[in-house]
Amino acid sequence: MRSGRTAAALAVALGLAGGATGAEARCAVRPLRPQLMTPLAGRIPRDGALLVGLRPGPGRGRGGFPAAFALERRRRSVALARVPIAPGLVRLVPEGRARGRYRVPTLPGAPEVIFGRPGLPAPPIAPRVQEVHRFLVAAVGRGAPRTEVRATLTHPVPAGVVAVVTWWAGDTEPAVFVPAQPMAREALLFASPRRCTSAPEGTRPPPEQTTARVAFVDVYGQLSPRSDPRPVR
Repeated sequence: MRSGRTAAALAVALGLAGGATGAEARCAVRPLRPQLMTPLAGRIPRDGALLVGLRPGPGRGRGGFPAAFALERRRRSVALARVPIAPGLVRLVPEGRARGRYRVPTLPGAPEVIFGRPGLPAPPIAPRVQEVHRFLVAAVGRGAPRTEVRATLTHPVPAGVVAVVTWWAGDTEPAVFVPAQPMAREALLFASPRRCTSAPEGTRPPPEQTTARVAFVDVYGQLSPRSDPRPVR
């Protein structure tokens, strides 16, 4: 349900993002694992890049990004430069010539990617946002209520877009990223972490009274222009 008690919603978001209390303190927080967001099917343009985001994963222990990324094939290694896009979201750009099939050994499962001919498509167009609303979502089980911020779009999320990045009013850097749902007319912009999960370092929940500007990120880590600001109601 939608709630006008924005101060209470913000307190919930900050409490869940900043540390576990009560029931949350009695469970092991799931670590954030790097997840390849560039699809494995098909070929990556030779002038393209990989997109990797931090998402809650299985197991325990320290999460986060590894110290370095590289493409490997037999005895050949191509370093990947890490270009930050938003908290927990990076674009990995080959620092040398990449052509053919490679593994990315520092990603879970050591996925394989294929670099083909040049031909990187144009970046996504800017999102067109109608309105943005904050919701207080009822808890399931022993968890606390959660805050969500959602945007209604005038056009569906384009094919090839896999993430949404948001800036709150006054932000010079992105505050949060969320995986996108292609062809959807609504985009999740922020969700306070569920019980026993955390958010990437640097993620910022929405202030009590703010606006939101949104950008799309495609499968190659290309960022669209930002939308016009919309008040978070």
